[in-house]
Amino acid sequence: MKKFTVVTETLPISKITGVKTARLSGQFAVIVKVNKPNYVPNGFVVRSTIDATMFTANVEASALAAIEEDPFVVAVSVSQRLQVVE
Repeated sequence: MKKFTVVTETLPISKITGVKTARLSGQFAVIVKVNKPNYVPNGFVVRSTIDATMFTANVEASALAAIEEDPFVVAVSVSQRLQVVE
């Protein structure tokens, strides 16, 4: 009978999806989920409100990078351009 060793590693969990944080520069269109109703993090410019805890926004990379430490932000998804399929 063969014995197997299970190797696990702890990976950092990020609140930001859709872009590698090491490549943050410029401005991004994002969807933001917060845990405090009507909360908007510093540097985020609301484009559209989905509900009291979710909205779309524009944000500079510097403000986006700081979001990892914001306790009121649950998640940020960076919009990506879709490719045209013909």
